[in-house]
Amino acid sequence: MQRQICLTLILLLAIAVHSFAESSIESPRLRIGRVAYNSPRDVLISHQALLQYLRAHKGLEKVELLLYSSYEKLHQQMMEENVEIGWTGTTFYSALSATSRNYEPMLAPRWRGKSSYSGQILVSRDSPFQTLSDLKGARMAFVSKDSSSGYLFPVLLLNQAGVKESDLGQVEFLAKHDSVAFALIARQFDAGATYAGVLEQDGLRDQADSLRVLAQTEPIPNEPLVFRRDLPSRIVEIFVNAIMDEASMPALRQIPALTGFDRIKDEDYDPVRRLIIQ
Repeated sequence: MQRQICLTLILLLAIAVHSFAESSIESPRLRIGRVAYNSPRDVLISHQALLQYLRAHKGLEKVELLLYSSYEKLHQQMMEENVEIGWTGTTFYSALSATSRNYEPMLAPRWRGKSSYSGQILVSRDSPFQTLSDLKGARMAFVSKDSSSGYLFPVLLLNQAGVKESDLGQVEFLAKHDSVAFALIARQFDAGATYAGVLEQDGLRDQADSLRVLAQTEPIPNEPLVFRRDLPSRIVEIFVNAIMDEASMPALRQIPALTGFDRIKDEDYDPVRRLIIQ
C-alpha cells in the first residue's frame, strides 16, 4: 500500500514538474522577416492562418510577420537584430560571408511538393532564337540581381554558351517573374529569365503556348528560413516541430503553392556558393 502511495506521489510530482516546465517557457518576440513576393496585403492575408497556428503553441505566442521590399533591406534588419527568423533568398543567403552568417538555416519550404526549383530562359513561340548563343544583341528581361532563377543562374547559362551580359543588346530588371513573362508576351523583349513554373500562374496559363523554353538551369535548393543563433534552442525546437507537424498543413495551404517544409543545413547551399564564386 505504501509502495503504491509513493508511486502515485512520484507520478504526481513528475506531472507537476512537467507542467511547471511547460508553463515556464518564455515567449520571446519572434519576428519573421520576408520579402513581399506579391502585394503586401495579399501576402499578409495568406500568412494569417500560419501565424495563428504557430501562436497557439506555448513559447510562440509572439510570432509576427514583417515584410520588406528587397533582400537587402531584410538583410540589414537581420544584421541589426530586428528580425529573429529570416525567410531569405537562396542566392542572397548563399552569398553571405561566413562572418555575416549569424543565422542558422533550419527549414526550407516545399513548393508544389518540390524542395528545389529551376530557372529558365523564355522566348516567343515563333522566335528565331534557337540556342543561347543566338541571344547576342537580344533585348532581355530579368527579374532582379538578387534572384537566383530570374538572374544569377540564367546568366551562368548564358556565360556557358559564350554570351556575356554585355553582349546583350538591352537588359532590364522588371522585379517580378510574371512581369517578365507578360513583357515577353507583349513582345517588349526578345528573351526573359524566370523561374520554371511561372507559366502555371493565374493569368498566364491560357497564354503559355505563346512562349517556349530556350534553356533551363540546374536545380536550385529552395530558400531557407534562418534562425538567429542566440535564440533559445527550446524555442527553435518548438517552432520547427510545430511547422513540420501534419497539423500545420491546413494553415500552410493558405500560402499559394506551399505544401510543407524540410529540415536543412548550411552545407546544403554549398553548391550555390560554388556557382556564385565562378
